[in-house]
Amino acid sequence: MDILEVVLISKFSYLDHPEERFILEALKRLYQCDAIDRRDKVTQLGELMVEFLLPPGLTRALLQAASLGFEDLLLPVAAMLSVENIVIRPGHPEKQKEADQKHRQLGVQTGSCNHFTMLLSVFEKCKASVM
Repeated sequence: MDILEVVLISKFSYLDHPEERFILEALKRLYQCDAIDRRDKVTQLGELMVEFLLPPGLTRALLQAASLGFEDLLLPVAAMLSVENIVIRPGHPEKQKEADQKHRQLGVQTGSCNHFTMLLSVFEKCKASVM
């Protein structure tokens, strides 16, 4: 990365100025997702990625899944990863224990091997319950 560009980005008049290491890390992630090139110019893919209100890595994965015809698998997972929590935690302690047990059962059913698999399973169960 050109030091002048780092200086320009770091001199931008932010309301709450991020540390330079965070800016560099963000640029590194954009480069890894092919959103910017070696000269830190936005690529054609990067221009497309701007249209998504998702983190760059998730946007890149979703676009790749769509190019392979698997967007129906990744789209629900991307949506669930975009919210803070997909489950509601009951307020009553007894209900919390019951909810914890149900969450563990869901983990066992999905093999507990992959967070994405569990999210997809939750989506499929919810979808099946309303149809």
